[in-house]
Amino acid sequence: MPEIRLPDRAEAVARAAEFVEAEAARAGWPVADVTRAVLAVSEAVGNAVEHGPVGGRIHVRFASAPEALTLEVTDGGDGPNPSLLDAAALPADKLAEGGRGLYIMKTVADEVRVAEGAVVLRFVRSGRA
Repeated sequence: MPEIRLPDRAEAVARAAEFVEAEAARAGWPVADVTRAVLAVSEAVGNAVEHGPVGGRIHVRFASAPEALTLEVTDGGDGPNPSLLDAAALPADKLAEGGRGLYIMKTVADEVRVAEGAVVLRFVRSGRA
């Protein structure tokens, strides 16, 4: 399973996005699905940078099967509380600077779950090019 290890700094978001884009393209995924995966991993890594253990490392793992693409993002912490994931919604204050990451992940991925401290994002092939 290809993976990338990143420092818990803001530039990790762009590096994770580039990694997922390259791996998904190499695996032959449609552009629409690659775009969804890049957006979701960017949000997951951004959350790891902001909320994960200070000074830790962020790991992004990529797995592709014929009909599904799975990404795992870990930061050495426990991951988000599953109840936050279940209740993810847009913030009431539309001008708030944060609070959209889990909602965006749930909107663009076919499955989002927390497993052993990892945020797991799963995408089903859409068939669109």
